[in-house]
Amino acid sequence: MLESVSQPLDALWVMGMNDHVWPPPPHPNPLLPAAMQRERGLPNADTAVQAEFASIVQQRLLHSARELVFSSAEKDGERELRTSPLVQGLPAAQGAFPLSQTLAETLAQQHPRAMQWLDDHQAPPVLEGEHISGGTGLLKAQAICPAWAYFQYRLHARALKVPVNGLDAAERGTLVHAVLEQFWRGRALQDLQAMDDSAFEAALISAVSAGLEAYAKDSDEVLSPAFRTLEAARLQRLLRGWLLFEKTREQDFQVLVSEQRQTIKIEGVEITLIIDRIDQLADGSRVVMDYKTGRKPDTRNWAEQRITEPQLPVYAAFALSAADPAQEQAEAGKALQAAFWDEQGAEIAPPATGEVTAIAFAMVRLEEYSFAGLSRDEVLPAVPALDDKKARENFDPEHFPDWPSVLAHWQQSLRGTVQALKRGEAAVRLQDEAELQYCEVLPLLRLPERQLQFERSQGLS
Repeated sequence: MLESVSQPLDALWVMGMNDHVWPPPPHPNPLLPAAMQRERGLPNADTAVQAEFASIVQQRLLHSARELVFSSAEKDGERELRTSPLVQGLPAAQGAFPLSQTLAETLAQQHPRAMQWLDDHQAPPVLEGEHISGGTGLLKAQAICPAWAYFQYRLHARALKVPVNGLDAAERGTLVHAVLEQFWRGRALQDLQAMDDSAFEAALISAVSAGLEAYAKDSDEVLSPAFRTLEAARLQRLLRGWLLFEKTREQDFQVLVSEQRQTIKIEGVEITLIIDRIDQLADGSRVVMDYKTGRKPDTRNWAEQRITEPQLPVYAAFALSAADPAQEQAEAGKALQAAFWDEQGAEIAPPATGEVTAIAFAMVRLEEYSFAGLSRDEVLPAVPALDDKKARENFDPEHFPDWPSVLAHWQQSLRGTVQALKRGEAAVRLQDEAELQYCEVLPLLRLPERQLQFERSQGLS
């Protein structure tokens, strides 16, 4: 209210004028004597001071617009609310206020024909050979909200970039990937465990320097010497803790590939994958990892029909796992479901199909070094095996009796997502609006207008 307008307006609506809000309740300074605050009339000292303050502000509001409305809430849940005594003396509004109209309703009034409602959620089907960029981000958007995938990845709508001072969060994450790729090149767990403190620090400093150099070559950013020094110190501090955490792993491993780019074809649609890292364990099985420097992804959706975090399941189910023989027999005579190309477009053989024994997000954060994922056996710290009680809370034994059934579920779910994409499904359909956190085309979804239309259809407005 201290920042309320004091210049003439056409109209002004002030909401929430209830007695527990207006006048504001007193909040005396806890570090000063309460009696002294009341005696001197300090702000927030007592109810009298607050009532005087509210009266002055309200008088200013009454002279700020030709048309003025004060309103108050009738209920807060089941609790009855009362109007502030400061506005009870004002004349009550006569009649109901007209409902605000949406943009479509406003434009429709300019035409004599009656407005027609059309649920237009069908995009053009994906043509044979049509290229759609986006990789696993495309599959994620299609699973969360098909309209998001259509607008951003097929129509190429984008949000304007927000300028930042230095590197943004995504670029800093790319730097972390680059340094870890340099560190693990040609190394295994036993190499890390054999290092003494001085050798470890030297290897870390060398990897940070090489990572910064590689990043500078691949990006348009000009990194000043001072910035490189600061960023090197940040990376050393962050990754020192992560590598010491990895040093405690019990299962011996060798880093097989880092930052591998690969193109596969699912249901005729090319998907480009970039996997951060694949570890090969002593028995030849593989652990697929994706580095995360931000919030921890929710992996519970891996057991659901709609997989909204597909980057690891798609790699495990298609790029590294052999197809189920029974399924191959059932689909005999159909087109090949998955093929592989290199970056130049030449078809290549799939990577060696060492069995995937775990997929996990590697949480590289100062406040938390951990893994989050699922495994066939206990091969990563705190990552539950399929038969563990924690994993069975999502992967029930009836539908997921063993590890191959999990891989088969991922294949089926991801194929269903791609099939919906090919059919042109582009409806605004989502389960949780919080999943749209990284959606660049949120205004095009028109969620508030759709909510208003739904409320009116239910007779709630």
